[in-house]
Amino acid sequence: MERMDQAHQQKQKVYIAMPEQFNGKVGDFIDAWIKKFETWFHHCEQIEGTIEEHTRIETAIQNTKSEISLDLIHHEADYGAWMTWDAFAAYLRDAYGSSESGYTPA
Repeated sequence: MERMDQAHQQKQKVYIAMPEQFNGKVGDFIDAWIKKFETWFHHCEQIEGTIEEHTRIETAIQNTKSEISLDLIHHEADYGAWMTWDAFAAYLRDAYGSSESGYTPA
């Protein structure tokens, strides 16, 4: 009986895929994309350890449509690198979030 209990208590590995490429859709899609990346980073940190803030930002930039990626890289060159994931996410929400009055980011 103990063996069966131990077998049921073993943890199974769960693989979380990297979020799909951000293609520039305006609105709620950017919030979902950011949340998926935050979940993916959390999962990666459980396996690999702490991920630096700028590594998170670079990874996200690389996972955008080429035109968006270039815009983000130029923004960093012109205004300086984002220092935190939260600052980067806020910029994305401002740039690609919905401008509708009823829209409130989570």
